[in-house]
Amino acid sequence: MNREKELIKNTFILSIGTFLPKLTTIITLPILSRCLTKEEYGIYDLINTLVFLIMPLITIKLEMATFRFLIDHRNDRKESSRIISCSLSLVGPISLIASGIIFIILKTIGFSAELCTV
Repeated sequence: MNREKELIKNTFILSIGTFLPKLTTIITLPILSRCLTKEEYGIYDLINTLVFLIMPLITIKLEMATFRFLIDHRNDRKESSRIISCSLSLVGPISLIASGIIFIILKTIGFSAELCTV
């Protein structure tokens, strides 16, 4: 019975992690469609799609590996903190490098971020 409770709990946690990003997309869609022209929204969608395609390659699915190991060592606080610190030590530099590359690409194609005045 204990194993079934863990399965239900883990399934609930994963479903929240999957559902919340989709919810934010639904919430931001009307705001973006109001602020952007069709051409700007197309560029936004292209950049967004490229980021979603490239992100697993850049992060090497580190978040899923971290989650898996944290589940295995859920009761060992010392091992959990070691796993988290190792993950963060990898994610930090990878994020800075990826942000720099994205910034350079956006500057190259002439993308400018202007605030929407509603």
